[in-house]
Amino acid sequence: MIFQFIIRNYRIILDVLLVAGAVVAFSFWDPFNFFSVRARVIDTPVSVKSVREIAEFTSAEYYGEVVASINEKASDTLAAAEIKEEFEHLYGEIKEAIDEVKENRESYKKDYGGSSLFGIYKRAFRQLRNQEHYDYTYKVVHKNEKKAIMAIASDTSATLSAYLSGSASPQKRRDHEDYINELVAKNKDKKELVYIGRGWVKAGFDFKDFSENQFTYYEDRKYIVLRGLKPKILDADINPWFIPEKELKGFELFKYKGKLKFQDVARVKKLCKIKLIQDAHDRQILEKATKNAANFFQRFFSEIYDTPIDSVIIGLPYYTEMEQRIMADTLLSDPEINELKQEMNKIYGGKQHPSFETLGEQRMAFAGIMKSINGFVRKTAHMQDTVSWGQLYRIHRQKQTDKEKELTTHNSGMDPDLPEKKNNDG
Repeated sequence: MIFQFIIRNYRIILDVLLVAGAVVAFSFWDPFNFFSVRARVIDTPVSVKSVREIAEFTSAEYYGEVVASINEKASDTLAAAEIKEEFEHLYGEIKEAIDEVKENRESYKKDYGGSSLFGIYKRAFRQLRNQEHYDYTYKVVHKNEKKAIMAIASDTSATLSAYLSGSASPQKRRDHEDYINELVAKNKDKKELVYIGRGWVKAGFDFKDFSENQFTYYEDRKYIVLRGLKPKILDADINPWFIPEKELKGFELFKYKGKLKFQDVARVKKLCKIKLIQDAHDRQILEKATKNAANFFQRFFSEIYDTPIDSVIIGLPYYTEMEQRIMADTLLSDPEINELKQEMNKIYGGKQHPSFETLGEQRMAFAGIMKSINGFVRKTAHMQDTVSWGQLYRIHRQKQTDKEKELTTHNSGMDPDLPEKKNNDG
């Protein structure tokens, strides 16, 4: 009976066998990778290109309001810088005028008369010699105008600051600073000017020059490190109308008195912008920019690689930023000492940061910055609390010693947290 059934339906059975055979063969060779799961290759250049194409990335913004006055010390600093810039410009004009006479002496002699270099210069550049601060500018070099002009003519210094730092005596440099301070005090005498400034500050990263050696993907631990990057202020502005629809001004004149110049207004507005940026720093805009960027790139790379990325670390080597920040001024403050103490407790408590391969590697890096800071403390006279630092450093050294003793109890004599040393023999 079965034999008769096969004979009657042999065509259908043959078709079924052919289809089944084709499916088995297709799945075995799998020319289109439909049935196999293959290891996925991470294309680093594509990832780096994706980051570089972002170019300038804003990851934190600050909106704030500040008050600035012409009578602030910071305003005096700006005013002194402006006066120095005026002197620099005037010195440059004098230098150019002298060089012009030297190169075209016969022509100037014919047009203006005179025989000596100074005589021709004196007649040809009367307008220059009538400028404000002209007398003082040449007197920085010599109190006699002729001798000053001849000295400027023979001096190789292109700018006044170059002359002061090179040819001028220490007394001349002190006199120059004193005169500028006198001008600052004189210019603001009986003046009052106060502005309210409202604006924004943007911080983030510049990825235009980002390269492959700055990118590392630790696939086994699911995190990415973007090295050599530092957050910075990308832009800061106080617009004339901060919020036009609410008629809220960016700059609002709060108080004024006396004969004010355009430079006075410009200086106080510039001070508003400086204080706005400082406020943003005080509210840790750079730290927030780094944190927000890390969160963004965690999602960004998870999409690119089609797999969850646990974390993204951005910036300098982990302790480099901390070391540079602490040693940026001549004060080792209590908050900075506490920050180091907390970090030390984390490390010796067994808490490892993911930017290090091992906890032992992290301990060595931390010991390095502690040694650097200790050297910094010894060389610097103006420390806020050397007693607290001394106590912390002694505790750190004791913990190091205890760890070294602990290592001797191991048969291998090696810290299990440290990477195994490679044998370089033969």
